[in-house]
Amino acid sequence: MAVGILAFLLGVRAGSVAAEGEARAGAAVVRWDDDASDGGRWVAARWEGLVGEARRRLGVDPDLSGAEVIVVHGHERLRAAARVGVPEWAGGVTVAGQRVVVRVDGVQGEPARLFATLRHEAVHLLWARQAGAAARRLPLWFEEGLAEEIGGEPSVLAGARLDVALGTGRLLEFETLERVWPSDAYAADLAYQQSRRWIALLIARHGWTVVPRLLVEVRAASEASTPTQALDRALQTVTGHPLSDWHADWRIALEERRDRWWLWFFVDLDGLLWTFLALVCAGAFFVLRRRRRRAIEALPDETLSDEGDPPPAPPGG
Repeated sequence: MAVGILAFLLGVRAGSVAAEGEARAGAAVVRWDDDASDGGRWVAARWEGLVGEARRRLGVDPDLSGAEVIVVHGHERLRAAARVGVPEWAGGVTVAGQRVVVRVDGVQGEPARLFATLRHEAVHLLWARQAGAAARRLPLWFEEGLAEEIGGEPSVLAGARLDVALGTGRLLEFETLERVWPSDAYAADLAYQQSRRWIALLIARHGWTVVPRLLVEVRAASEASTPTQALDRALQTVTGHPLSDWHADWRIALEERRDRWWLWFFVDLDGLLWTFLALVCAGAFFVLRRRRRRAIEALPDETLSDEGDPPPAPPGG
C-alpha cells in the first residue's frame, strides 16, 4: 500500500520515527519498537536481499539513502509511525519514498505474509525513489499490481473473489483505481486481485523485461498526461497494443476461468459456515417433526377405564 507525495508533504515531518532498536540494512535503516524486536531483527536480516530482487524485476536502481523501515506491533502503532491514515486491514504502508512501516502482530506477522508485505512495499519505495515527482504518472492499480506480483504471497483462494466478481458482474472499473485505492477491505482485496491478474497477463506474454521499458516510457510522459494516458502510450510504444486491447484480453483471460465456480463457496467462509449451520438446523427440524407425527399416528385408540369414566348423565339429560 502506497501513500502519495501530497500526504507526505501534509502529514509527515522530516526526521526518523522514535523506536527502541535499529540496524542498518544496506543504504536503509531498520528500526523497531520494543514489543516488535524479534520481528525487527528478522526484517533487518532480510531487507537488503528482498529489495535486490525487486530492483531486478523492476529494472530500477535508485539510491535508498535515508530510507527507513519501521517495524511495529498493531494497527494504531502502524498509523502513528506512518503519520498518515491507514486502513485496519493494512499490513504495511510506504510513505512517499521515505518510510516503510510494517506490522508483525497476528496474521500480519506470519513469515510468509510478512515477507510478501516487505517485497510489496519495496516496490512502492523503489518506484517513488526512481521516478520522483513522475511516480504518479503511473496508474495506482498498475503499481499495486506490480507490488502484488512481486510480493507473491501464495494463497489457497488466490483469485477466488475475482472469479466471483466476474460471475456476478461486480468487477471494479480500472479508471476508479487510477489514483485512489478502496478503503473497504472487500473492495481493496478485489482491486489487488484484479491488478495482479492484469500484470500476470502482461508478464506471461512479454516477460519481465517489458516492465522496465514501460516504466521508462511512463516517466517520460508529458506532465499534462493523466496516468491512464501515460500508460496507454507506453503500452502502444512497447507492446504495440493500446491499453483498451489489454483490458479486453484481461477480461477474456478471466472468462476462461469460469469453470472454477466451486471457489465461490469459499470466498466468505463465515457466511458459508452460517449457511451450512442453518441448513442443518432446518433439516433436523423437519426430520424431528416427521418422526413426531409418525409416533402420534402409531398410538392405539384408547378408551377410558371404568374407574376413570365420568358418571353417566341422568336419563333425559
